[in-house]
Amino acid sequence: MEEIDLERASTVVETPEQRMMHLLEELVGYTIFHFHDEENMFIKHQLPAKRMTRHVRFHQALVEKVGDVLLTVDFTRMAVWDDLIAFLKDWLVLHIINVDQKDSALILQRQNKWKYIP
Repeated sequence: MEEIDLERASTVVETPEQRMMHLLEELVGYTIFHFHDEENMFIKHQLPAKRMTRHVRFHQALVEKVGDVLLTVDFTRMAVWDDLIAFLKDWLVLHIINVDQKDSALILQRQNKWKYIP
């Protein structure tokens, strides 16, 4: 039975839109996993509650935004993909630079491995 399934899977041809949707679903799944892992690290290293709450809200806002897009957007238009990719790239870059790096520095400071300068 497994051989039949593998054989069938190798003959299924995805449209470009289906492939992009599949990749987006994988990205969303990994992002949620990463956010969960990052949030556990905050707890482990006792990031201040106010800061952790703010950071988690950023994560929740992104997941909600992408979820809304997945439910409402016509993914047969290539411009939609371009806009979504630009949004995700901008969000991730700005989040990493403005939030993740500062919180990582604070965690390192708490471990006495690096001096944090806010």
